[in-house]
Amino acid sequence: MNDLLTTITLRNMGFVLILLSLVFSWTLVFYRYILRVEETKVNTEYILKGHIDYLLMGFLLLILSFLGGKPHSILILFSCIGTLANPTMFILLAFKQNLTKSPKSLFGMVSTISYIFTTIGIGGICIYHLMMN
Repeated sequence: MNDLLTTITLRNMGFVLILLSLVFSWTLVFYRYILRVEETKVNTEYILKGHIDYLLMGFLLLILSFLGGKPHSILILFSCIGTLANPTMFILLAFKQNLTKSPKSLFGMVSTISYIFTTIGIGGICIYHLMMN
């Protein structure tokens, strides 16, 4: 049962991230080419980075979902939270360019936590599969 739950959770989050990638690819087109918004108002480079990051994270989760096995549920949870949060930080920067990015700022702390979650989750699943083989 846990094997099926792991597969469904990782796969569904992978699909969600890929769909978000599509949303932000069109957001990029809209702001950059249709509205031709100035980069000082909306930084489309960050939208592009977010788009690519959502895509990569989505495919990573899809690949992990096909490996099967029963990694600990906390690893699955951390993977899903981290892979959603990391690209979202780029999207925030695209629209709020004046955010303070220092490690002590709210943005910096959330970024650090999302990186830690991603590292523990994805890294933990990888270690789990290395130990199982």
